[in-house]
Amino acid sequence: MTLELNPLVRFTIVSAVLFAFTLGFYYYAPEAMVSDNLLYIVPFFYLVHIVSRIANHKIETKDSASSKIFHLVSSGIKLMFYLMILILYGIFHREDVVPFFLSFLVFYLIFTFLDVKHLVSEMSK
Repeated sequence: MTLELNPLVRFTIVSAVLFAFTLGFYYYAPEAMVSDNLLYIVPFFYLVHIVSRIANHKIETKDSASSKIFHLVSSGIKLMFYLMILILYGIFHREDVVPFFLSFLVFYLIFTFLDVKHLVSEMSK
């Protein structure tokens, strides 16, 4: 049971392109629209997604139902982790909350779409 490199390589390329767009936005957008920690969001989501994908691959069993349950549980844990990050950031960086939350939401939706797309392609095999 080896980890497929093709989807990981594709995901890495998409993340690098997202980071390049983020870098351009960080330097050329109005200051009021840009969070101080914007450049850390894409690598954060990339690492969480890679760890989640590796864990899902290691736990993967021949029983499709238990794999689905594990994926749902890991998605719930990730969501709670993201909420904890947002709450703590809101408490400690009140002046930067709105741009950070909006950026976080955009990248959350993008990476969730990529995760679901990968999951659907895996289940169709």
